[in-house]
Amino acid sequence: MGRPAEGEAMLRTQEQLATSEWLQRVMARARLGQGDAQGALTWIDKALARLRAEHFRSEFLELRYDIRTALREADARVDLLAARAASQKLAEAARLDERIRRASPVMYQA
Repeated sequence: MGRPAEGEAMLRTQEQLATSEWLQRVMARARLGQGDAQGALTWIDKALARLRAEHFRSEFLELRYDIRTALREADARVDLLAARAASQKLAEAARLDERIRRASPVMYQA
């Protein structure tokens, strides 16, 4: 979006916000973009609880990793590893492998 405050304002007008994991995921990005990592975590957790399209789970988990990293949660890397395990796309898996390597060489096991 690039303009998280405006994006959030638009999202709040959507009736489906309460029931759409996709809108909830975007709201999590908007909150994170505004420096509200705790609020973002609430939204991404809601989104993950609703998610049924398993081939997108990795994207949701990767966002939760970013949020939990912003919160300085020591075990945030669990979400990055779970995102990699859930990944069903080759390019995405390669990108996640690189993120895992950069995040901590010790946590990556090929």
